[in-house]
Amino acid sequence: MTSVGSGSLMIVLLLFAYPALSAAQLVGTDLTQAVPLTAAAALSALAFGHVQFGVTAALVIGSVPAVLVGSLLSSRAPDKYIRPAITFVIFASGLKYAGMGTTALGWALCLVVVACGGYWVVRNKPWRADRKADAEPEQQLTADILIG
Repeated sequence: MTSVGSGSLMIVLLLFAYPALSAAQLVGTDLTQAVPLTAAAALSALAFGHVQFGVTAALVIGSVPAVLVGSLLSSRAPDKYIRPAITFVIFASGLKYAGMGTTALGWALCLVVVACGGYWVVRNKPWRADRKADAEPEQQLTADILIG
C-alpha cells in the first residue's frame, strides 16, 4: 500500500465518511497522509536494497510536476468539476486493478463518458427555449455594463 493505492483508498474513504468536504480539502487531506506514507515506504525499500534508481528517477520526474499541477487545479476549480473527475479516475483505477485489459478499459471508460454525457443532456435539456430566455437578460445586463 504505497501512495497510489493508499491515495485511491483514502479519497474513497473520505468521500463516504465526510461528504461535506470540498474537493480541495479531500485532495489536501489525501496528500497530507500520502507524503509521510510514501516517505516511509521509500526509506524501507532503500534499507532493504529494493530500489531501482532509474525507475525511481522516472517516477519522481513524472509525479512531482503532476502533483503540483493537480494540487493547484483542484484548489481553484469548483467541486462540481473536481468530484466527478476524482470519481472517474478512481473508477478507472479500480477496473484496472480488477484485471481489466487496457483496450477493454478504454472502451468501458468511453462508454461511461458517453452515458454520463447523455444523462447530462437529458437532465439539463440545453435546447429548451426557457433556458435561452433566462440567459438573454443576463447577457443584456452584461452588454449594458460594458457599453454604459
